[in-house]
Amino acid sequence: WPIDGVVSAHYGGEATTEIALAPGVYEAVFSRGIEYSIDRQYIVVEPSRTTRAVAHLDRVVDTSGYVSADFHIHSANSPDSGVPLDARVHSYVGEGVEFLSSSDHDVLTHYGPTIREHGWDTWIATQVGVESSPLMLSHFLGFPMAYDETQPQNMPEDLAFDWQARTPGEIMADIRAAGT
Repeated sequence: WPIDGVVSAHYGGEATTEIALAPGVYEAVFSRGIEYSIDRQYIVVEPSRTTRAVAHLDRVVDTSGYVSADFHIHSANSPDSGVPLDARVHSYVGEGVEFLSSSDHDVLTHYGPTIREHGWDTWIATQVGVESSPLMLSHFLGFPMAYDETQPQNMPEDLAFDWQARTPGEIMADIRAAGT
């Protein structure tokens, strides 16, 4: 820490947010996705003092009639991501993405419970997807996928589209059969 120069990241729509930082000079970047301007400010944090930054963002792109979506998202359920579900969804809400389709490798992930838990369902919608990833073939995305919320984890051995010793045609047929 810091990673790529980022010392702290906060996503939220609160009018006032407090972030604890060590004394120093920081560049604060305020954003709300591609529809809005960005406000960048240098701030000085002094010991035992509160520093206030006031940001102003303007809507600069009219996206009426369009939906901002991402159909290839990995979370901590995928072996190539360490981002917890809560943080993954929070960052997308903060940046104005309106629709998520999960695509963890060989695991079904449902962001719906996390979205509902935080009351973000007015900001973002979701569907369950999967990225089947046979090591020597390619990767195959499938969505929307049927998902049983009563199961604590939907692992590859429980799914009809396990890719081991399967041809691409068989994998795609299994993914289609498991879809909604």
